[in-house]
Amino acid sequence: MKWAFIGAWFVAANAAWGQDAQQPVRPGPTAQAPAAEMKPAAPRTTQPARDPRLEVTPAEFHFGEIWAGSVCKREFTLKNVGTEPLKLLADSTCGCTVPTQPKSPLEPGESCTFAVTYDTKRVGAANKKVTLRLADTRAALWEIPVEGNVKPVYAATPPSPITFEGLEANDVATKTIKLENKYNEPVSLKLVQPKSESPFDIQLKEIKPGMEYELAVTTKPPLHKGFNRGQVLLETGLEGIDKLEFHVSANIQPRVITTPMRLTVPPDLATPTEATVRVQYRTDKPVKVLDVRTNEGAVEWELLPAPALSPTAKLAAHQVRVVLPLANQLPPAGAELIITTDDPSPEFQTLKIPIGLGPPTAAAPARTPQPQRAPAPADTSMTPGARPGS
Repeated sequence: MKWAFIGAWFVAANAAWGQDAQQPVRPGPTAQAPAAEMKPAAPRTTQPARDPRLEVTPAEFHFGEIWAGSVCKREFTLKNVGTEPLKLLADSTCGCTVPTQPKSPLEPGESCTFAVTYDTKRVGAANKKVTLRLADTRAALWEIPVEGNVKPVYAATPPSPITFEGLEANDVATKTIKLENKYNEPVSLKLVQPKSESPFDIQLKEIKPGMEYELAVTTKPPLHKGFNRGQVLLETGLEGIDKLEFHVSANIQPRVITTPMRLTVPPDLATPTEATVRVQYRTDKPVKVLDVRTNEGAVEWELLPAPALSPTAKLAAHQVRVVLPLANQLPPAGAELIITTDDPSPEFQTLKIPIGLGPPTAAAPARTPQPQRAPAPADTSMTPGARPGS
């Protein structure tokens, strides 16, 4: 995130890292597990980059098994063994693995140190890497694998993060999480009260002292549209282990959504274009389309039959097929497709989709002219201003 090779590597690495010899799993700033207890990471598909101009000690970061919330950090020494200065930068594969920046430029024969920290709030196996690059070309000089396993002090059921979906701004909903002690001894938890502006109310209830808790998270209306985020912080009282952290979010979306939100007509097309507008709604609060119209006669539309829904579907949609005119048939101010629904909220009773000029289409290969055909009979269901069911 072969076994003979890894075993041999650990023998050599332990000799070189005498000062970093791994200790039994106990809380502490750099708590680490014995090499024998480390859960192996997934096999690498490629060998890490190793540039002969740079010497890195140690070459890899294996932190074994540690408890969530422990400090997981290692310092590395870099030496320029080449003949030219090296302008260096360090980056990582994700935000959970954070390197400091090494000295740059690093002159020939010069050494420096930099550190890598892994965020142990993320429970589970780690298989990341930190890459040392040339700053000017971003070419990889050296890759440092970061591997190990983070064990939870308390396991959450269902697992974190705590997510609310399908809510509206004024909905009150509660989710209950069971917390079960996975530590070697009883650990009493204490809730850090969230800020007053948090969109969530948090309650912690002890079920079995030091062993089992119940965490209740309730939304606090009004919630704003989009993502409402918060976090639960629990103090453990354990030395060297930071607060336990659980992320909470509620994604508040409009009850009725039209997609796309805007229709465009490419200025370089010689034939009308066709598009489909979806009016999406929640199946527990169904919506009917009462009327469709446009304020421009050159725009044609047809309300398509509603598709069959599965019994478990949470979302459904009405579909409106729209034929857009040529660009020179649109008024300078554009046009609108106007959809009327029976939703009880005025916000969703009248839905307007603007129609305007868009960017030119990509150049297409020339086509062989085709013989002209007689126009087909007019389709009364697609005439300008047609209405549902007409």
